Amino acid sequence: VTSVDLYYHGASDLYCAQLPARVFHASSRAQGFAIPQPYGIEVEKGERLFLSAHLKNTSASPASGSLRVRIEMVADRRPITPLILSIADYCNVSHRNLSTPVAYVIPTRADRYQIAAERMFQAPGDAKLLAWAGYLEPYGARLDILNGSTRVASLSATNTPQGTADFGVLHTLESAISLLKGNALTLKAIHEKPKGIKSVAAIGLAYILLDFGN
Repeated sequence: VTSVDLYYHGASDLYCAQLPARVFHASSRAQGFAIPQPYGIEVEKGERLFLSAHLKNTSASPASGSLRVRIEMVADRRPITPLILSIADYCNVSHRNLSTPVAYVIPTRADRYQIAAERMFQAPGDAKLLAWAGYLEPYGARLDILNGSTRVASLSATNTPQGTADFGVLHTLESAISLLKGNALTLKAIHEKPKGIKSVAAIGLAYILLDFGN
């Protein structure tokens, strides 16, 4: 298992309204996220949660594996809204293919390649950015979140040469970042790789928690 996604069918996705709400994403390295108190992701009684797992077997033979997910349900929490931004635009994925890998190509032409197609999101209302986690590979150098033209959060690779900025930690900001309705929130991925190598499976993701004051 390389990654898991959790979808909630009682609401539309904040980035892609044609999909059910994608409320959680984690790589296999994640050991669990604790949503900062007093917040929680709101789900209505009777609505469905849908778990999608991305499985990978690089050997020529069949393999077995297992996946265990624990979800803690609590009452009386202030609603928080998850936003998942990906350099590859997952809004092109249909309802029948929710688990399509969100990968993009890094060409061979440069030692340092800064992804040109930065992923942008416009806030539908005033909000506060409270916490985030990032995931970036392979040859990942840095993952940035920009509020307008200002970099407000950054995650650097933890190992080289095939750098990985890990999705295993949820970073709660010391001071919440205020977003006004219509503000552009941008995800930028920077990769460093040997010249001549083409990566066809680059990944740049951010899991962002927003408070819209509901």
